[in-house]
Amino acid sequence: MAEVMGNCPVCGEAFTVSELHCTKCNSSLKGEFELCEFCRLTKEQKYFVKMFLKNRGSIRDMEKELGISYPTVRNKIEEINAALGLSDGRLPSVNVSEVLKRIKAGELSVDSAVSFLTGQSEEDKI
Repeated sequence: MAEVMGNCPVCGEAFTVSELHCTKCNSSLKGEFELCEFCRLTKEQKYFVKMFLKNRGSIRDMEKELGISYPTVRNKIEEINAALGLSDGRLPSVNVSEVLKRIKAGELSVDSAVSFLTGQSEEDKI
């Protein structure tokens, strides 16, 4: 069965559901229903949230699981926060000493750190 889209592919606004149907007893309920907030996430964003929960919120474990850099993980979290209406439009605060510690430990490349500190994801680089 196809997954329900949360947003209109034409204008981007949120969809509403007009009918619910039970396949077992064939009952239907018509009306106007809102989809849950998470229904508005893309399939990729839902997968990311699932992996984030699996890794108990550890960004380091997310890097390993998905094979992406620390800045990319942080950017994806901000993207999902914005999609859920949780972002206040400000850039997240950065713990520079943590970034430097991760560079020193070999867990983060200098290029990744620069990308993170400037707010540019690895995918944005050309």
